[in-house]
Amino acid sequence: MKHSEGRLITNQKKIDRQKWLSFVAKHPRGTFFHTPDAFELYKTLGKPGIVALVDTNGNLQGVCLYYIQPFGPPVVNRLFNRALIYGNLIVNDKHIHLADEMLNAILKQNKRAVYIELRNFHVDRFADVFRRNGFKYKPHLGIINNLQPSEEELLAALTASRRNGVRKALKSNLAFKAEHKISDKELDDGYSLISESYSRIKIPFPSKSCFKAINKKLTLVSRVFCMLYDTNGQMMVFAACLIYKDTFYGYYLGAKRDEEFLKKRPLDLFNWELMLLAKRLGLKYFDWMGAGSPDEDYGVRDFKKQYGGEILETGRFIKINKPLRYWLIFTVLKKVYKLLR
Repeated sequence: MKHSEGRLITNQKKIDRQKWLSFVAKHPRGTFFHTPDAFELYKTLGKPGIVALVDTNGNLQGVCLYYIQPFGPPVVNRLFNRALIYGNLIVNDKHIHLADEMLNAILKQNKRAVYIELRNFHVDRFADVFRRNGFKYKPHLGIINNLQPSEEELLAALTASRRNGVRKALKSNLAFKAEHKISDKELDDGYSLISESYSRIKIPFPSKSCFKAINKKLTLVSRVFCMLYDTNGQMMVFAACLIYKDTFYGYYLGAKRDEEFLKKRPLDLFNWELMLLAKRLGLKYFDWMGAGSPDEDYGVRDFKKQYGGEILETGRFIKINKPLRYWLIFTVLKKVYKLLR
């Protein structure tokens, strides 16, 4: 697109970084996942891409980031991949009518992907745009904690079991630590906990390069690593978290599967400490980063909601480009992945 209202840019290097940062910061729906930091993070997850709407004065009026994520080993991942978009596209109201053109550019960039999946953080304002471009809506939940009440009110919002768990863990002399930058050893120890946890429940997780990028390439204020140590100084729980505007994102969390240690209720204390940390940082919301489909039983959702958050249906939009390959991904490849894990 290039006309009197501006042009679309699909090369991140041609976008002024400061104008990009300013646009996302000022947009009411701008999230971490629209920022240059997110683009940097996406390099570790797949092949990143961007579609930006720039007006005739060179100012951003819209932006959407995505990355193409392969499935399986290199021998098959050219045939089996997907494009993921977090947080939707954001467009200034004055140019809202150009959302179709932005989406068409995204579709063109990702026409070889088996499917394109858009994961919302808000109830979607572009639902009609997506539907008329071949996307189908899929219900999906999220959980958000409002951190603005007092600490006493936040604690009271936890279920009785979680409150008791926090109190029990506090008597066990566990040490909580939060740092914007951690050592290579801390990152290695933390990643081993994430790997152990996600492998156990057979859910895919990023390579270590993702967490290295968070630690070394993202701006300092947009990241925080949280750790819980036992009385011997061994790291037992680890979380890589993201921060943007007024929101704290619980990105990835892993814990040691040690039955004796778990009797001390460390996860109750850890999650409570995460909420308190976010509140001390002046943030208003804690985003648990997904709670599964409302049509399926999901133990993780049942656990997360016990911390007093609000369950929201923000939904997802999916467009399938290659139906046969899509079917193979969610039948054959998914089963193979679980067997290998």
